[in-house]
Amino acid sequence: MTTEQLFDGRPRDMTPERVRVRYEKACQMIADLCKPRTHPEHRDWTMSIPARPDYDPDLVIRDSLDDIPTLLERLEAAEARAERAEAELARMRSVVEAAEAFVRATRGLFGGTVDVFSPDVAERTWERVHEALVALDAAREETHGDA
Repeated sequence: MTTEQLFDGRPRDMTPERVRVRYEKACQMIADLCKPRTHPEHRDWTMSIPARPDYDPDLVIRDSLDDIPTLLERLEAAEARAERAEAELARMRSVVEAAEAFVRATRGLFGGTVDVFSPDVAERTWERVHEALVALDAAREETHGDA
């Protein structure tokens, strides 16, 4: 990578793999800088001209630190989406429960297990269906703010 490529304004590769590579490289760079001079893996702090983005400690470390704002934005956006999804799920729960009640109320109408022509059965079935529909409409209105 050349200095021109480093500062040319192209979008960063923010795939988890590339972020992890930059992070591990920066961690290793810091570890090597902190080792005693007598240690075989010790590194001196160097700043080259022209800059060497894959070698100079300041550029390697900065390259990893540059990922943090984007990662924080993505994390905050993901958390906000999760909160909205949980709220929508909570709002929809009453609609689902009302729909299930409607299905229970109408079960047997079309299955042939109930004599729908019996006035007593028809009246009770209609009452259950009507109650379920009213509950379903109320749940929908509450969920979506419909009037």
